[in-house]
Amino acid sequence: MPGKDILSKEAVDTKAISRVANLSELDDVYLLDANITSDPSTREPRGSELQYTINSKTLKTEDNNFSVLVSFKISAIQKKHSKNPIMTIEAKFVLVYSFDKANTLLPEHIEQFAKIYSNESAWPYWREFVQNMVARMGFPTLTIPVLKFKIEKIKKITKSKASKSKILKKEIS
Repeated sequence: MPGKDILSKEAVDTKAISRVANLSELDDVYLLDANITSDPSTREPRGSELQYTINSKTLKTEDNNFSVLVSFKISAIQKKHSKNPIMTIEAKFVLVYSFDKANTLLPEHIEQFAKIYSNESAWPYWREFVQNMVARMGFPTLTIPVLKFKIEKIKKITKSKASKSKILKKEIS
């Protein structure tokens, strides 16, 4: 299956994101929190719809580093039988970035970077976490697809836009 696409409906400044990406280095990624649940009465996920949610926000910005919290959630729902998920996995990862030129990165540029680039950086850790947890829960192997973003290029950003969840859906076959 080809990679999943997320269409960012929020205005982004691609030049600002590129600038932060070029001036920063990912120094650390760690799991902050996780929650795993399953319905003990249903052990067969085939025919379920997978729903993914991604949120990200900047935690702190210091002289030469910043941290981003990326939250993920996946639920498997068998719509024929129930609206309740048969499996839910949630995880929060913290990404720590450093940069050399402290005065050149504006907070609003770091926030834009966090909303797009950090999701992509944390995605491989999320994929591995889900695959491991699904196996430990006794479900068949589940491979989360590669993440791809489609972003509309604009020149100006409005500061009033809040971070929104990006939702993906996939059918388990």
